Order: sequence, then C-alpha cells, then structure tokens
Amino acid sequence: MLVLALLLLVGAGVGGYVFLVRKEGQPKVEEEKKKPAGPPQFVDIGPFVLPVMGDKQIEQNLLLQVQLQVASDEVKETVKAQRYRLQNAYIEALYGKLGKQQIKSGQVIDVVQVRRWLIEATNKVMGDGVVDDVLIQAANQHPAY
Repeated sequence: MLVLALLLLVGAGVGGYVFLVRKEGQPKVEEEKKKPAGPPQFVDIGPFVLPVMGDKQIEQNLLLQVQLQVASDEVKETVKAQRYRLQNAYIEALYGKLGKQQIKSGQVIDVVQVRRWLIEATNKVMGDGVVDDVLIQAANQHPAY
C-alpha cells in the first residue's frame, strides 16, 4: 500500500510538472508573435478639458493631452477614424469622477487612476487588444475662477 501511494505521488508530481512547464511555454511564444516588427505608431487624440469637482462647485479644470500607441499603420488609421468617439468616451468616463478623492497632496490629480479610466474607455470603444497603450502627454490643472 505504501509503495502504491508513493508511486501515485511521484506520478502526479511528474505529470503536474510537465503540464505546468508546457503551459508556461505556450504564452511566451504567442507574445513573441504579437510583437510588431517596426517601431510603435502613435495617434494624437487631441486635448480636452474636464472639471474637477469640489463639494458644491468646480474647483479646478484639467486639460488632458492623450496619445494612443498602436502596432501598425492599419490600426493607426482605424483609431484615427474613431478619434471623436474616443474623445466622447473619455469625457463620459471622467466627467463627474474627478473630485477630491482623485486629488493627491491637496492639489495634484491622480494621473494613474485617470489613465486606468482612459484605458477602460479605449477598450470599450476599440475592443481589447487593438490599442497597445494609452499615454497621457500632458495634464495641466488650473483653478476654476
């Protein structure tokens, strides 16, 4: 009985090792195939202004300049054609969300969280995997007067 249990344990260990090594090797090959041969392409989405809300009023205005990184010229043209839909999606995703909880150190906007929201909005419009990255080129904050 003890020998049989030992053989089952060794067999399960070897089988698990082979299964895990084979699974880890496959995604690496797929990732290498997806990498473009040329340099990345960038699409300028254009600047847009968003309000940063306080308790009862707008406290700041945020000007964002966004670029999208894509893999090829074909995707670049597709994204350019959808630029206005992307701007609309960004405004819908951010309008009203920017408030005191997104302001760090009392004044500076949390750009990391804003970028996450932009990535989500981009994937909703363009689909997953079409755009490689969302780059915030400039984030200017001005007090609202």
